[in-house]
Amino acid sequence: MSTNTSGHQPLVGWQDSSDDRGSLDVLWSCLVTLLLCAWVSTYPNAGSPHDKWYHPLLDKFNLAIITFLGPDFLFGIALGQFSSARLSVKAFKRDSHLMRGQKWKLIHGFFVDMGCLHLTAPDYSIADGKSFPIDSKQFHYLVKHGFVEFPDIDKLEIKERNSVDTLSRSVYHRGASIITVFQAAWFTIKELARIHKGYPISTLELTTLSFCFITFVISALWYHKPSISKPQFITTKDDITIEEIPHKLRINFVSRPVARTPWDRVPSDIWLIPEPWFAPGAALILIGFSVIFVLAWNFQFPTASEKLLWRICSAYHAAFSIYGGAYYAVEMFKPSKRKKAAPIAQLSSQLRTNSMESIEMESQRRITFGRRRFLRFVERARVWRNLSEDQDPAMEVPLRVIIPITVACFVYCLCRFYIYIEDLISLRLQPAEVYLTVNSLEEARRLRIFIMDDEKT
Repeated sequence: MSTNTSGHQPLVGWQDSSDDRGSLDVLWSCLVTLLLCAWVSTYPNAGSPHDKWYHPLLDKFNLAIITFLGPDFLFGIALGQFSSARLSVKAFKRDSHLMRGQKWKLIHGFFVDMGCLHLTAPDYSIADGKSFPIDSKQFHYLVKHGFVEFPDIDKLEIKERNSVDTLSRSVYHRGASIITVFQAAWFTIKELARIHKGYPISTLELTTLSFCFITFVISALWYHKPSISKPQFITTKDDITIEEIPHKLRINFVSRPVARTPWDRVPSDIWLIPEPWFAPGAALILIGFSVIFVLAWNFQFPTASEKLLWRICSAYHAAFSIYGGAYYAVEMFKPSKRKKAAPIAQLSSQLRTNSMESIEMESQRRITFGRRRFLRFVERARVWRNLSEDQDPAMEVPLRVIIPITVACFVYCLCRFYIYIEDLISLRLQPAEVYLTVNSLEEARRLRIFIMDDEKT
């Protein structure tokens, strides 16, 4: 990759637009592309039936923040959702008799997994404002064991839904996503043309390229994910109540203690473990994203201190992302272990509840106020170390692990923050050739011919 350090070119300050590009042209092109990649290309899950008009915006803003914190995080979310939708297609294909001649597609798997299908019953009715979402695995189980009827598949099709507002929103979102992919592709072509020509690029453009790279992958994974903000409802067969289902059904959403209130939505940032065979491809994508900032190792910076800080932050970013990706890949191979531990998880949850009650009783009898506060903090910390729904002991993170992880994540956030700051402040001094214009279409043709000739030789 061509860098902006060849021969240490003279640095120039802010450049006005002319026959070549100016500083504002670089800034505008990058910011528009970043905004499209972080905002338009994200697909939040369906909200709660009780949501206000602004809740979908908050969900989308949450995903945008995650994207800016690390596009690779959003990639992990999208990969898990795609894998879950794919597994639902395989499950219904295996039990095709359940669908009564209909066909279950990826869009339906996404539809259910994103919380668009809420379960209701006589003791959990819409009239009482009660319902809770089920995922595709739970939906398949409910249909297979006769708790619910398999619905008319056309009612789950976005384009067939009897809602003008939903249809218009879906068409708008799909069109905006196409524009985003086109803009990211055009930006990438222009930057590759500059690199092929031997012209330097700024760190802001390099950062934008990293977003484009992940956007292409996420857009492919979420291609079949619909844009829906309100859920639909499905009722149990034969007036079966929710209280009756736990006696026969043994899946996560009913393995929680009855005293808890079920979710009324599926969080948009929930992490789902993908199938193990996705690990090699995911590793390649994460490695590609992780090292992209290291490519600016020898870029020219306004000061030596900024260059040193960039090297430190880019190296740490690469190490953190690669290690995190490796850990994530290992976790893909552990779902069977978690399933076996599920019965133990219920006992662990009960023991943890008893522990909290005993601490409360003891504190009322003879423990001082300060020690009582300390014990409550310890108990809360114990809960924070295990965020699994069933308090699975296998999912509990020791303090000797969670403290270094917290520190490492904090340092990662600082590194990301510095990269963004440096992207902006480095525009005050850039190599003069950064502002030279390249005929992107002509260079794209030459690049294609160069690649074809290289393959022949």
